[in-house]
Amino acid sequence: LTLNPQRYLSLTAEVDTVLHAAADVRHYAPEAELLAANLGGCEQMLRFADTAEASFLHISTVSVSGSHLRNAPQMPAIMNEDDLDIGQNWADNPYAKSKLLAEAAVARAVAEGLNARIFRVGRLFGRAADGLFQMNAESNAFYRLLSGIKRLGCLPQRFREMPLELTPVDLCAQAITLLASAPGAAFHVFNPIEIPLASLAQAVGEMRFIEDKQFSELLKRQAGGVDTYIDAVAEAWFAGKEFAANIRLDQRRTLFALALAGFTWPSPRLELIVRCVRE
Repeated sequence: LTLNPQRYLSLTAEVDTVLHAAADVRHYAPEAELLAANLGGCEQMLRFADTAEASFLHISTVSVSGSHLRNAPQMPAIMNEDDLDIGQNWADNPYAKSKLLAEAAVARAVAEGLNARIFRVGRLFGRAADGLFQMNAESNAFYRLLSGIKRLGCLPQRFREMPLELTPVDLCAQAITLLASAPGAAFHVFNPIEIPLASLAQAVGEMRFIEDKQFSELLKRQAGGVDTYIDAVAEAWFAGKEFAANIRLDQRRTLFALALAGFTWPSPRLELIVRCVRE
C-alpha cells in the first residue's frame, strides 16, 4: 500500500473493518490495467485484513453475472447471492472478469477464516438526492450508451417496454451500510424497481422507434470512430451485451435483510437520472 512497515503495522493494530470500494470501473480499458487495480488491489487489501484480523466488506458488481450461459446462450438462468460461477460468460468482458476474479479471491480468504461479505451493486447512476453524476462520466458504460441513444434519436420497436435497472449511488451506499452486519456472505444491492428503456430515452430527448433492420443499418452507417457514444450503442447492439441478457439476479434475501433494517427502494425519478446527459 506504499506505506512504510511501521505505519502498516500500526494500522493493522487499529483497524477492525476494511471497506474495499476502490476499483477501476472503466468498461473500456485494457484488461491488464483492470486486473492490476481490481484483482491486485483486492488481494492487497485481503492481506491487510488478514494481518489486522479485520472483517472485510468488498464492493463488487452485478456485471459478474454476465449476459448468458457460455454453453447455452439462449437459455434463461438465475444467479442468486450464493453463486459465483454458474457457467456465465464472465470472461468476455475485462471489467467483469477482473471483478469476478476478485470475488474468487475473497471466497478463498473466507475459506481460510476471514470474516467477509460481498456486495454486488447495480448500474450506479446519479444521486437520488439531486441527480449529481460521477466526474469522469465518459468512462461509464451506461452513460456512453444513453448519450449515444440520445444522439441517434431512435430505438428499435421492441425496446419500448424493455425493463432497465438503475441504482442511485447514494441509496446504494445507504443499503450497504445497513447490510454490513447482516447475516450472509453476499448481497445483490440494486434497485428492483425497473423502468422502461423507452421512457428513459424519451426523457433524454426526441425519440422515434424503428424496426430492427433499420436500426442495424443506421448504426452501420454512423458507427466507426467518428462518434464514440454512437460506437457504444453499436457495440452493445451487435454484441447483445446490454439488450439481450438472459441471466437475472435473484435478490430476495437481500431485500428481506433491507426490509428488516427499515429500508425500501423508491421508484426512480427520470428527471434526475437524465440530468447528466442533458448537461
